[in-house]
Amino acid sequence: MRELILLAIVAALSVTALFRPRIGLYGYVWFAVMRPDVLAWSSGSYPYSLVLAIATLAGSVRYFGNAASFLRNPIVRQLLVLQIPLALSVLFAVNSSIAIDPFLFYLRMVVMSLLIPLLIETGDQLATLLLVIAVSMGVLASKFGLFGLVSGGVRFSGGYGGLLSDNNSMALAFVMGMALCWHLRPTAKSRWLRMAMLGMVVLAMAGAIMTYSRGAALSLAAVLLFTAFTSRHRLATLVLMAALCFPAFYLVRESYVDRLSTMKSGEAGGNRLDNYRAAIAMWLDHPIFGVGYGKENQQRLLSRYTDRDEETEIVIHDTYLQMLVDSGIFALVVYLLLLFGTIFRMGRLARRTRESHPATASRARAIQTALIAFAVGGTFLSRIDFDLTYMLCMCAATLLEVDPGERAYDIAAKQETSLSAVSA
Repeated sequence: MRELILLAIVAALSVTALFRPRIGLYGYVWFAVMRPDVLAWSSGSYPYSLVLAIATLAGSVRYFGNAASFLRNPIVRQLLVLQIPLALSVLFAVNSSIAIDPFLFYLRMVVMSLLIPLLIETGDQLATLLLVIAVSMGVLASKFGLFGLVSGGVRFSGGYGGLLSDNNSMALAFVMGMALCWHLRPTAKSRWLRMAMLGMVVLAMAGAIMTYSRGAALSLAAVLLFTAFTSRHRLATLVLMAALCFPAFYLVRESYVDRLSTMKSGEAGGNRLDNYRAAIAMWLDHPIFGVGYGKENQQRLLSRYTDRDEETEIVIHDTYLQMLVDSGIFALVVYLLLLFGTIFRMGRLARRTRESHPATASRARAIQTALIAFAVGGTFLSRIDFDLTYMLCMCAATLLEVDPGERAYDIAAKQETSLSAVSA
């Protein structure tokens, strides 16, 4: 029954996307973030996401004439430039044949993310998209968090599905969703939705804590501290957010603290530091284009740089080091510019619009905080292909274009420049 309902929903969204591609984009993002096929026990049965993507792309053809305008956006340009060293890493891979499929999957994700600045034309449309992302992840996180709290504390050692197939990725997504729900909550027009999003914050924290993910623990701590630091009432905000995550922490406190204590002195993951050293050595042998996008080449070669047998799976557990090894130094530099440049731009926009356009400031801060969570958590797992990150970067690009606060600032800056020139 669940599968039939999901089929009907996806079919309706796909048909609608041909005529109203923006609705198709909302549907694609909802599916990518929440993965309702897993909830419907239908994962792998039908190509739901692919059908939604094709239908949305087909409906978006008439918008392609606007591509020249969004290419002026610095965040969009950085994402496009990133594809060059990644493609070259496939072309010059140690074994190109095993790098092609992962790269094509990644490209589909990038193309769909690029539809965000192409199709989203107003602030209201962007607000809707951000709420779709936040609520979709919030609902998914709430499912796990509620189960953990009701059960008196559990440990989620596995993942959910799709790109959240392991507990570390799932926990990181929960922290990012929690950050989005917290900052977007004031912008929701419905009082009931604001209350629901506050509940999602609590349950997302619980879900992240009960994965026992060390990277997610660092991300959660970073989000709590950063949110408090950027708040008008720093101490009160910090105390409130700490109180919200306390119930989950209290239920698993002893075993959770024991788990986090393994981060000291390189104990985390046992051989993790050895893997880092091996990865650096591998990159030094392939510094420009890396060994090939997609981790498969890296997996086949790492055993040569360690004292372990070839059948042992060796995982780098670091997004930045993974990008360096897979695709080389230029790919890493552009990736860092994209991620941290977006974080910086959203922080600047939030400060500029805090008084004049508080809704803009909330959206900018939501994107910034979620990306900070990823930036911190990315040091503990390899997630180059984390679609939520690219979606948020393109939401940031769109916010720079459609929000009246940013446009007002740009107009004022241009007027000031013109007056200065006239005076001179």
